[in-house]
Amino acid sequence: MRHWTGALFILILLSLILVAPVLVSADEGKTIDQIAAGQKIPIAEQVANFYQWALGISGLLALGILVYAGLLYTTAGGNASRQGDAKQWIWNALIGLALLFSSYLILNTINPNLTKFQNLDLSQVQVEVAKAPQ
Repeated sequence: MRHWTGALFILILLSLILVAPVLVSADEGKTIDQIAAGQKIPIAEQVANFYQWALGISGLLALGILVYAGLLYTTAGGNASRQGDAKQWIWNALIGLALLFSSYLILNTINPNLTKFQNLDLSQVQVEVAKAPQ
């Protein structure tokens, strides 16, 4: 029975990986064609997009862990140690989700500017080039 739960977990994880590009392409952000055409995306927008992507992938991974732990608990068949392991998996996934989704709240409480990505204006920076001795 353990072989089936592992195979089911891998199947669920693989299906989530295959669905993720569809979810990303539904976003109204920049497309790969625009990037390939040489259009530059500001670094602040890249960081914001990466943060949203990482948040979504982490949430999907935690959901997969919850499903796996639920199946593990269901198939424990009255075995107290396996049920305890499954409960620990569930609690760890829930704590991870709480930390994941409260990260924005924590950053916004500390300093609201930490949650707003803005481009750096480097036009005022002066660079001095050292000349090589002759």
